[in-house]
Amino acid sequence: MRIARPVAIAFLLSLAGCQSYTDPDAGRTVGEVTDDASILVRVKGALLADREVSGLRINVEVHQGVVALHGRVKSEAHRLRALGIARDVSGVVEVKDHLETAGEATKEPR
Repeated sequence: MRIARPVAIAFLLSLAGCQSYTDPDAGRTVGEVTDDASILVRVKGALLADREVSGLRINVEVHQGVVALHGRVKSEAHRLRALGIARDVSGVVEVKDHLETAGEATKEPR
Protein backbone atom coordinates (compact mmCIF):
# COMPACT_ATOMS: atom_id res chain seq x y z
CA MET A 1 0.00 0.00 0.00
CA ARG A 2 2.84 2.42 0.71
CA ILE A 3 4.14 2.14 -2.86
CA ALA A 4 0.68 2.53 -4.44
CA ARG A 5 0.08 6.01 -3.01
CA PRO A 6 3.28 7.60 -4.42
CA VAL A 7 2.66 5.93 -7.78
CA ALA A 8 -0.91 7.27 -7.84
CA ILE A 9 0.28 10.77 -6.93
CA ALA A 10 2.96 10.68 -9.62
CA PHE A 11 0.38 9.54 -12.17
CA LEU A 12 -2.03 12.36 -11.27
CA LEU A 13 0.76 14.93 -11.45
CA SER A 14 1.75 13.68 -14.89
CA LEU A 15 -1.84 14.11 -16.08
CA ALA A 16 -1.87 17.68 -14.82
CA GLY A 17 1.34 18.31 -16.73
CA CYS A 18 -0.23 17.03 -19.95
CA GLN A 19 -3.12 19.46 -19.64
CA SER A 20 -0.79 22.40 -19.11
CA TYR A 21 1.42 21.52 -22.10
CA THR A 22 0.58 23.50 -25.21
CA ASP A 23 1.55 22.91 -28.79
CA PRO A 24 3.82 25.91 -29.43
CA ASP A 25 2.76 26.20 -33.08
CA ALA A 26 -0.97 25.88 -32.59
CA GLY A 27 -1.62 26.81 -28.98
CA ARG A 28 -3.32 23.46 -28.30
CA THR A 29 -2.94 21.24 -25.24
CA VAL A 30 -2.07 17.56 -25.54
CA GLY A 31 -5.72 16.79 -24.81
CA GLU A 32 -6.87 18.99 -27.69
CA VAL A 33 -4.36 17.41 -30.05
CA THR A 34 -5.58 13.96 -28.99
CA ASP A 35 -9.24 14.99 -29.41
CA ASP A 36 -8.51 16.37 -32.89
CA ALA A 37 -6.69 13.17 -33.89
CA SER A 38 -9.64 11.11 -32.71
CA ILE A 39 -12.09 13.26 -34.68
CA LEU A 40 -9.87 13.03 -37.78
CA VAL A 41 -9.81 9.22 -37.61
CA ARG A 42 -13.58 9.00 -37.12
CA VAL A 43 -14.38 11.46 -39.94
CA LYS A 44 -11.97 9.81 -42.39
CA GLY A 45 -13.25 6.35 -41.42
CA ALA A 46 -16.87 7.41 -41.96
CA LEU A 47 -16.01 8.90 -45.37
CA LEU A 48 -14.15 5.73 -46.39
CA ALA A 49 -17.02 3.53 -45.20
CA ASP A 50 -19.61 5.41 -47.26
CA ARG A 51 -20.31 3.67 -50.56
CA GLU A 52 -21.26 6.85 -52.42
CA VAL A 53 -18.52 9.24 -51.33
CA SER A 54 -14.97 8.50 -52.43
CA GLY A 55 -13.24 9.04 -49.10
CA LEU A 56 -9.83 8.40 -50.66
CA ARG A 57 -10.10 11.67 -52.59
CA ILE A 58 -11.02 13.77 -49.55
CA ASN A 59 -8.38 15.11 -47.18
CA VAL A 60 -9.44 15.86 -43.62
CA GLU A 61 -7.86 18.44 -41.31
CA VAL A 62 -9.00 19.11 -37.74
CA HIS A 63 -8.10 21.97 -35.41
CA GLN A 64 -9.90 22.37 -32.09
CA GLY A 65 -12.90 20.40 -33.34
CA VAL A 66 -13.23 22.36 -36.59
CA VAL A 67 -13.05 19.97 -39.56
CA ALA A 68 -11.89 21.13 -42.99
CA LEU A 69 -12.56 18.90 -45.99
CA HIS A 70 -10.34 19.31 -49.06
CA GLY A 71 -10.40 17.45 -52.34
CA ARG A 72 -12.56 16.62 -55.31
CA VAL A 73 -15.90 14.81 -55.38
CA LYS A 74 -17.98 13.60 -58.31
CA SER A 75 -21.07 15.76 -57.83
CA GLU A 76 -22.83 18.34 -55.69
CA ALA A 77 -24.79 15.49 -54.06
CA HIS A 78 -21.51 13.81 -53.06
CA ARG A 79 -20.20 17.10 -51.68
CA LEU A 80 -23.29 17.58 -49.54
CA ARG A 81 -23.14 13.97 -48.37
CA ALA A 82 -19.45 14.28 -47.36
CA LEU A 83 -20.21 17.47 -45.41
CA GLY A 84 -23.13 15.75 -43.67
CA ILE A 85 -21.00 12.74 -42.76
CA ALA A 86 -18.39 15.00 -41.19
CA ARG A 87 -21.02 17.02 -39.27
CA ASP A 88 -22.52 13.84 -37.80
CA VAL A 89 -19.25 12.78 -36.13
CA SER A 90 -19.28 13.33 -32.37
CA GLY A 91 -17.01 16.17 -31.26
CA VAL A 92 -17.15 18.11 -34.53
CA VAL A 93 -17.78 21.79 -33.81
CA GLU A 94 -17.90 23.07 -37.39
CA VAL A 95 -17.21 21.79 -40.92
CA LYS A 96 -15.41 23.97 -43.46
CA ASP A 97 -16.06 23.14 -47.09
CA HIS A 98 -13.03 23.27 -49.38
CA LEU A 99 -14.36 20.54 -51.69
CA GLU A 100 -14.60 20.86 -55.46
CA THR A 101 -17.00 18.98 -57.68
CA ALA A 102 -15.74 17.39 -60.88
CA GLY A 103 -15.43 19.95 -63.65
CA GLU A 104 -15.64 22.89 -61.26
CA ALA A 105 -12.92 25.51 -61.11
CA THR A 106 -11.19 26.29 -57.82
CA LYS A 107 -13.53 28.28 -55.62
CA GLU A 108 -13.59 30.19 -52.37
CA PRO A 109 -14.27 28.17 -49.18
CA ARG A 110 -17.90 28.01 -48.06
